Amino acid sequence: MPAIPASRILRETQFAGLTPSARGKVRDIYDLGDNLLIVATDRLSAFDVILPTPIPDKGRVLTQLSLFWFDLLKDVIPNHVLNAAEFPAPFDRHREELAGRSMVVRKTQPLHRPLRPGSHAQFGRRSRHAFVTNQRPSYSWHRVRLKLKSTRNS
Repeated sequence: MPAIPASRILRETQFAGLTPSARGKVRDIYDLGDNLLIVATDRLSAFDVILPTPIPDKGRVLTQLSLFWFDLLKDVIPNHVLNAAEFPAPFDRHREELAGRSMVVRKTQPLHRPLRPGSHAQFGRRSRHAFVTNQRPSYSWHRVRLKLKSTRNS
């Protein structure tokens, strides 16, 4: 992989005439139809708060780490990454800013969707429990904690 030169701090993407479909805590996402362009910025977040001081090249590091693992495990499990070196028009004009911190990915369905209160099915499977908002669990964490403590002392 060729070395990627250090760049200016990227707090958020600002491409003339292009608006992200979503801005997360760290990533800006552009809808490309069947695919997405994900751009990792240098924003820093902690406890769901975006902090005022970005970290230079943080987005590049996050993207390169992700790409390393996606590539290493691609024969074990398929992933959504299509390309991280070439960008479709009109993003190809911003290649220098996107290089090393962006990837084009397939749109996918979420792997996990929480059950809504009163729901009995998820992904076509029926749950044997009906979940109710703010319902107390049928077990006591206090009893679980005491049981764990007693097994450790044995």
